[in-house]
Order: sequence, then structure tokens, then C-alpha cells
Amino acid sequence: MVLCAAMVAITSCSNDDNVPRQLEMSEYWMMPSTDFGSNLKSVATTEAARGFSVSQNGNKLSLLQTVESVPFAWEYVGDADGNYRYAKCMLANGFADQLKAYLIGKGYAEQADYSFNASYTVLVNQASKLFVSIYSGTGSAKAGNDYFLFGPYDESLYSWTRLGTLKSDLGMLTPLLGYGCNAELIKDYEARAGHIVHKNTDEAKGFYFYETKDAMFPAVAYWLDEETKTKLVETRLYFDSNKMPESSRIIEMLGKLGYHYTYSIDGTDESQIFFDYDAKKTIYVAYSKPENYEGTFLPCIKFTEVNMENNLPPLSVDFPWLPTNVYQMSIDEAIKWVEGQSWYAGREADYFDVWPMFKTKYPEFPYVVLMDDEGFYASGIVFAETSLVLRALSIRETITGKYGCVYKEGSSLYPTFINNDAEVPYEFQYVYDEGMWGYPALIVEPQ
Repeated sequence: MVLCAAMVAITSCSNDDNVPRQLEMSEYWMMPSTDFGSNLKSVATTEAARGFSVSQNGNKLSLLQTVESVPFAWEYVGDADGNYRYAKCMLANGFADQLKAYLIGKGYAEQADYSFNASYTVLVNQASKLFVSIYSGTGSAKAGNDYFLFGPYDESLYSWTRLGTLKSDLGMLTPLLGYGCNAELIKDYEARAGHIVHKNTDEAKGFYFYETKDAMFPAVAYWLDEETKTKLVETRLYFDSNKMPESSRIIEMLGKLGYHYTYSIDGTDESQIFFDYDAKKTIYVAYSKPENYEGTFLPCIKFTEVNMENNLPPLSVDFPWLPTNVYQMSIDEAIKWVEGQSWYAGREADYFDVWPMFKTKYPEFPYVVLMDDEGFYASGIVFAETSLVLRALSIRETITGKYGCVYKEGSSLYPTFINNDAEVPYEFQYVYDEGMWGYPALIVEPQ
């Protein structure tokens, strides 16, 4: 990427050795540093050695140099840890086309799907995983306004420099989620997407609001941190209240982004939460106006960097599965069955001095109890350590997938699963909070 003709005044002579040769712009270009992720101080040292005048202000480097009367005014932007993330480079008047031609010669290719605004041209070098987004306000020359952004080509969900909307076949429009990034990247991203700045945008308050023209998601908003107004902390994607998708579709949409549904999003449950267990980030889905909410409410998907891991159910747990052939075996046969399971750890004192209780090898589900009715195994209880553990996402998947139960829609008291194929149909229930037995539990009992 380094210009072969170094940053020095270069002239050569024609045949009469008196007329200076006019150099093409492509001979001047020396692209910004690609040392993304490195500390700005070390980058500054390297760039000073390349002939730039470098100064640092917080998480930004300002670089200046003039070559053959052509000014290079660049800015390297870092994150909160002072690590280099991307560069912004001002363009001399009318040089956008020359830059584009130069980049194409260096292996970049224009990507029309990343810009729906005629003022922006996006080029990507797939081999080096770099992108350049060129802004030319008039398509030619506009002093002091034309620039290009330069950074890593990274289309992952939380990338600062993501170019695409990741719009899925389900209609999910994904806004910029580069938490910690500045307003410049937000504005560039939204402008390239062809979205329109809404009158409610208030940059002084760190609030940016855009109309998207999307049928399902007509607006998107961004909030920067309250203290400095420099870092993205929240994004909201607003629904058209007349075209809101079913909750099952929202679950599928957000699932494609890596978010797991943790709480119901039906109208009777105010806990409408999705969580990315790998990135530790949270989504709230708001269909209806919360109680005591003041001001205008719009249904939306709220994306945040909040880590709720300690307040949400685990993604996966092991839990003991009790015999389901209720009233088909004696209580003694059921006891022997339990004692033969891999999760069995020992016999405990009878529960309430009546029913056999056992210790398990699973800390999340430490005890199970068998209940008898006139010598028959009639039902069972699996006690959970906490109600959050009981909500583990893998439990429902195991009950429906491995054990063939069907979720009972509209379960009023507890989420319930039914096996109608059994000789004596049984229900398998989550009993949340402290439940009917004094502790959170899973219950197996006849239907």
C-alpha cells in the first residue's frame, strides 16, 4: 500500500531538461496505516517516520503533510482503550475520481450493495480485507467536505466498520451495533444506507434519528453515552405499529443474529428479552407501552451493550429426567430406576418424611423426589437451585426434541409440555419462583 515514489518532491525533465513533468495523482497516494488494533501511540511513531506531522488528542491522531502542493489531512480514530480502529482522510478538491481509479488499480472493487446514496462510493479489497468509503458532496469538487473513510472490512454484527444492513430473508433490518463507535461512523453508515435524517435528531444530546423507508421498520435511532456524547451505547429499530410481525417471527429474526429468546414476548409477559450469550449483549422487544411510561411510545427492538448474564437463564444445563410411565410401575421399581441413572448421587432422607428423595450429580438440579399413590409411582419432582436455572434455554429444547413432548399453548399457570402418546398421558411443567413445593421445580404428573 505504500507509494513507491516516497513522500518527497519529485520532478523529472522532458527532452529539453527544462520543463518539469506533471505527476498524476496516483503517484502521490500513500494510504493510511493498516495497523488496526495497535495502540495509537505506536502508530503515531510509525507515521511520523513516514513524514507526517502527528499530534494526539485523546483517542484521535491528527496527521498532516503536503506533497507537491497536495495536502494530506488525515485523522486516525481509536477506541476507548486507545487502539486504532479506522482513518478519515480529507480529499483535495476533485480528487475523488482519481482516488477511485487508484484503488481499483490496487485490487479494490466497487460494491454497489453497500451504498444507496450517490454521494458515496464504497470499494473493498477482498484479499487484504480493507474498505474505502469515499464521500464526494457534489460528485466532483467541494472544498473542505470531500473525504474517505478507511478501515478493516468486517461485516460481523458488532463491527464498527460494518457496511451492510445484514437484512435477512425474514425482513430483519439490522442497524449499526458498533458499540463504542462515534457519531461519524453512525452518520456515514446511515447516509450510505439512504436513510433520511429526522427532525428530532439532536446531536448536542447525542441522539440520532433516521427514517428508513422500510415497510416493517420505518425508523432507527442511536444514543451516545450521556457523559461525553462520543460513544454509541444503544440503538433502537422501530416497528410500523400496523405491520408488527408475530412474536414467533421476531424470535426467528433475532435468532439469525445470534440472540437467544429468554422470556416470553406475548402480551401477558413484560419480560421481553433476548441475549447474545457469546458477546454478552442484550435486546429488549417492546410491543406495548409499559406501565407508568411517560411520553410518546413507539414499539421497537432495543439493542444495548448491557450484559445481563447474571440475571438471565443459562443457555444450557444438564437436568435429570424422571420416569414418565406414571401409574405403570411401582414406587419400588421407580426407586431402582433412579438408582441406576448416571446422574444419581445418593439417597436422602424422605421428603416430608413421606416420599423418597435423591441427591443428583447436577448442581443446578440437586434433588429429585418420587411420589407414590397406593404403592404406584404417581409423579415426580425435580428441584432447581434457582428459578433462573429452571428457565435454561436447553430445557425446553430437550423436552420437546429429545423426549417428544409438545408445548401446551396458553398454559396459564406454568409452562407445560404434554406427551399424549403415553399410555397415561403426562404433563411436564416448569414451576417458577418458589412454586407449590417451596422451591423452583420441574414436575412430572398425569395429565
